[in-house]
Amino acid sequence: MFNYLPPSLSSLSIDLPRREELSAHFVNPDDFDGVASSIHIPAPTLDRLTSFKIRCDWNGPQIATLLQHCGKLEHLTVEYFLSEDLGEVQEWTEAPNCLEEHDLPPRIRLPQLRTLSVHAIPAQTASTVLHFLDVPALANLVVSIYEDPSDDEYEEHPAYHFLESLGFCSPLADEAALLQSLTIGEAWESMSFLLTSGQQPQRRPLRRVPYPSFPPILGPL
Repeated sequence: MFNYLPPSLSSLSIDLPRREELSAHFVNPDDFDGVASSIHIPAPTLDRLTSFKIRCDWNGPQIATLLQHCGKLEHLTVEYFLSEDLGEVQEWTEAPNCLEEHDLPPRIRLPQLRTLSVHAIPAQTASTVLHFLDVPALANLVVSIYEDPSDDEYEEHPAYHFLESLGFCSPLADEAALLQSLTIGEAWESMSFLLTSGQQPQRRPLRRVPYPSFPPILGPL
């Protein structure tokens, strides 16, 4: 199907079948292998995209495999839409050299990406789920975390670990993107921060946050 997308396409949104729906087609539901299952979209099609949205709860490298070809992206939305039965929650990203094991580059650079929205980030793997992204031009970031209500083991909010994995908690200016806005949320709440002064974006190292409280997460304004 994806082989016949028009060459003029610059925006794409795909909603992959949920893992539990695919598992229902197997005699043994555990036979569905999210790691081995692949999505075939021609690399030239991905390379033309400036906007991409993907919903996927498979425990495999599908998102990374597609993003390696998306060098012109300006807007990216990733949704994991996890259920209460979390099961495997992007655990493949915790393995050492996880990308190399799937013939992927160790870092995936998106040099033109300006807006990144990531929803239902699994709390258990927040520090690794997209740790391979290199987004030097990022200006707007939206983050929401999906937590297991029965799990209270986190001393710090998982959102901090996700931001840290992308390099936004470094006190070194060269290691942080020029963020202009940041939204952190969960299913029931969110907080937004405007990080600009006049016309110039300001670099703001993020402070470590004791869980479950949010503020203060930003350095002095």
